[in-house]
Amino acid sequence: MLLPEPLRLQLKARYDAIANHHIKRDLLNALPFWVGAVVTGLVAVLYAKLFGWAEAGTRYIYHQSPWLFLAVTPLCFLVGWWLVQRYAPYARGSGIPQVSAAIDLSNPRHRYKVSRLLSLRVVVVKIVSSLVMVVGGAVIGREGPTIQIAASIFKRINDWLPAWYPKVSRRNMVITGAAAGLASAFNTPLGGIVFAIEELTKTHFNYFKSALLTGVIIAGLTALNLLGPYLYLGYPKLDHLPIWIIFVVMLVAVLTGFAASSMAEAILWLLRQKARLTSPVHRALYPVACGLLIAGLGVAFGEQVFGSGKEIMVSTLFTADKHVAWYLPLLRIIGPVISFSTGAAGGIFAPALSAGASMGAVVAEWMYLPDTATNLLVLCGMAGFLTGVTRSPFTSSILVIEMTNSHNIIFYLMLTALLANLVSNLVTRHSFYDQLKVQYIQEIHRTEEQARKMNEMDYTQDIVCQVLIEEKSKEIIYLVLNEFIPGYEKINLDYTGKSNDENYKFESEDEMIDFYISTPNVRKTFYWNKYKENSDKIMVGANITTDNQIVFSLTFNGTLKTEAKYYLRLKRFLKSNVGVISYIDPVEYNNGNDFKNRYKNILYEFEKIVNNM
Repeated sequence: MLLPEPLRLQLKARYDAIANHHIKRDLLNALPFWVGAVVTGLVAVLYAKLFGWAEAGTRYIYHQSPWLFLAVTPLCFLVGWWLVQRYAPYARGSGIPQVSAAIDLSNPRHRYKVSRLLSLRVVVVKIVSSLVMVVGGAVIGREGPTIQIAASIFKRINDWLPAWYPKVSRRNMVITGAAAGLASAFNTPLGGIVFAIEELTKTHFNYFKSALLTGVIIAGLTALNLLGPYLYLGYPKLDHLPIWIIFVVMLVAVLTGFAASSMAEAILWLLRQKARLTSPVHRALYPVACGLLIAGLGVAFGEQVFGSGKEIMVSTLFTADKHVAWYLPLLRIIGPVISFSTGAAGGIFAPALSAGASMGAVVAEWMYLPDTATNLLVLCGMAGFLTGVTRSPFTSSILVIEMTNSHNIIFYLMLTALLANLVSNLVTRHSFYDQLKVQYIQEIHRTEEQARKMNEMDYTQDIVCQVLIEEKSKEIIYLVLNEFIPGYEKINLDYTGKSNDENYKFESEDEMIDFYISTPNVRKTFYWNKYKENSDKIMVGANITTDNQIVFSLTFNGTLKTEAKYYLRLKRFLKSNVGVISYIDPVEYNNGNDFKNRYKNILYEFEKIVNNM
């Protein structure tokens, strides 16, 4: 990025005047974070204003005639979807999974792929698509998109740093950008910091705490100075709470945890079904059908169906009329499922909070609770539902506390979040965002590899096919070896010792395999090669997992046809329906069950063709 020459010379002169070398180095390291934080604060405020005007447009249309939405909503959903598909496919949805995927890809091997997820094009498309959706009454929020927008800004600033500039970690800038985005969106600096630590990274806080703290503070102050001192929601009354209310809080935690995780699973299921649509016409008709459904619900049940749902939170917390219809939580759950599955841009943070608020209000009304107790259940519902979606209980608790300045109920909120997290884990072990993150990473690798293969005459190296069998068997290992690389080279006996005695030396390959097969709950991976008469350079791997299953892998060179041949052959040989294809490196998983949960629904195009024959 080029600055005007006079300004550049003036800045350089001021910088050269600093005598202390350490101060100069620290200043250079901090400057990109400061600039990114200021820009993030400005963009977040502008986006918030635009989003508010778009929601006002929705209300205006509704007050003119609710029936107008039968035309407006399908059109807006179609335009919002088309913008994403045409200009920035990774601008779809929330934005948080894309940021998580970008953080995982921020390494020397894959860092060039991050630009697909975070770029200025993504920023523009994200804003425009989500605003169009909101005008049409989509049940989406701006908080997740703000996080991706902020991370894109920080990433772009990192790209602009000249070659002579001290090395600044792109990964840390993306993390800081995401945290600054959340802090700006909700005016919750602590929430942004906890979000970065709990949701985005496992990096030790000490490695980037200064950058993270300053980024969040500057972005928050920028938004604060433009919007003035405010809380996202306000100051609800929370005094004179009865002792026994804790049991009702626990009930709300269970209900919201189950409902939120079920909603997330419903969205993922719809996305999987939608992925089966191959016709461009069918893909375009899907958002139109979703728009008609949302419009029909709005006409039938009223204005509360539309938008992020902030009005629901405000009315249940700050008005005398805390009544909500018993079916409102269902509508607030169905709305995000339909809106998110379209493939247009839009977040799920605010809709999750409003769904939880409505559930808390309904429970309070069932039990004829006073206003202060109702307020408590509304806030606990918000924390519980958001936890069920994100699986970040501390982030959810801190966000609700900072949005309402309700520090006196922190233990109720944390209890709700932890219980909701426990219930959600019973529904599915992996969070909504984690599952989407894995899909984005696989999609990027697959797209990149397909493009590379086209450029290299349809030939590539290091294709990795992995297939699971839900048992441990030495006989199956030898059957696979003799099927794919007969006459394979034996494993070097120095490869490993016993899991409980690394100094032990096995006398034969058979003894080594037999030990790890017969020993329960150990993990060990073996690889076999064949150096002669192996034109595709196949290497067979057997990963014995801690839950006593085996993930077999074939690594080889070849074409798309070769890839399909070996993948289908391995699945048929093992009589397994669970597998995945990757390139260069095997996919990540913790054990056999984790592999199954992550990859059980993958169906490649060549498999669909074979299945239909």
